[in-house]
Amino acid sequence: MFKRLKLSLMMLTFMSTFVVYSFEYPQKTPANSQISNGMVFQTSTSLPQTAPYPLTMSTSARLLIDSTSTYVTAFLLQLNRGNVVETGVNSFPFPPMAQQPVLPSSELKPQNVSITSINELMLLFDSLDYTLENFHKGNKSIPRLTFDAVGEGWRSVSSQLPVKQKKTVFFRLMTPLVLLANEKILQERQVIMSADIDDTALIALAVKYKVLSSTDKPLLEAQRQMLLKRVDILPPSLVLAQAAKESGWGTSRFSHEGNALFGQWDFNGDGMEPKQKRQGLGNYGLARFDTPLASVEGYLLNLNTHNAYQKMRDLRVQSRQDNQAVTGSELAGTLDRYSERGHAYVEAIRQMIRTNKLYLVDDTYLSDDAPLHLLTRTN
Repeated sequence: MFKRLKLSLMMLTFMSTFVVYSFEYPQKTPANSQISNGMVFQTSTSLPQTAPYPLTMSTSARLLIDSTSTYVTAFLLQLNRGNVVETGVNSFPFPPMAQQPVLPSSELKPQNVSITSINELMLLFDSLDYTLENFHKGNKSIPRLTFDAVGEGWRSVSSQLPVKQKKTVFFRLMTPLVLLANEKILQERQVIMSADIDDTALIALAVKYKVLSSTDKPLLEAQRQMLLKRVDILPPSLVLAQAAKESGWGTSRFSHEGNALFGQWDFNGDGMEPKQKRQGLGNYGLARFDTPLASVEGYLLNLNTHNAYQKMRDLRVQSRQDNQAVTGSELAGTLDRYSERGHAYVEAIRQMIRTNKLYLVDDTYLSDDAPLHLLTRTN
């Protein structure tokens, strides 16, 4: 069965490659970052990518590529659900056939990929065109990658890597998580903007973002607007800088014990015990998370709800209303209460963004390819 499946996919790959590399075509990039992440952070331009033959791609050729990609995705989705029995070449649903509904990439079940070494991870990045060279050519598409845990193994492995490679691995693993978390928030914003005022999904979001205290209370239209001020995304540059700073590039004890990448506190008694507790703060620990993605989502929820970060949310709202770009460095200036270091912490985050040129990540966007989940095997 799988031999026939492989042959079918190889034929489709050959068809797509033959068409793509016979034309000059414009690379698919957003006109600006508002298309990719829902907020104007930084303007980007569409860069042409030139193939060997100086011809303009015809409409029919473009449709062939698009339809081929759609049917491969549909077929893999059906296979994932166990609905495909016969996979011979003649039975593969080649275009043109009746269009079948296909779930968005964000709703597909990720395919597990086992990674046992840094070399394997870098090879995977290369196979996905997830490289610095490709980025500098103007391809800002980021693969939908998640991974199971930071793991104790990363601490020992990263200590043997050159600093540049350690940073590369950290940022390439973290960037998809940030974009996925932002994507989920944008989906929540859509619910808030379009749902009826008594919709249960809307009420649940109001409770999640602490606009309502319980689901049995009604939501007012004024509270819907308050909710929109809270349910919003953050520039990836800011999130990446804080993740690197708070987790020591993923090497902290709390990172490998509980996927805690942002140093968030837990007062419910479930947190990880710090070696030195701060006096007068009660019984607290460091919040633990099931996955690194959950840690990113928890961090975004914290900044979007806690009173300490009201200045950040006000600046973000004002930037939206004025249609102004908002950068990670600018928002970092409002986070003087994130750390006891105050403004010194703010400057450290800004320096992290500048030194590592993280502002370049603010106009990246998730690819339409099926998601992958990495099993690191180094925990």
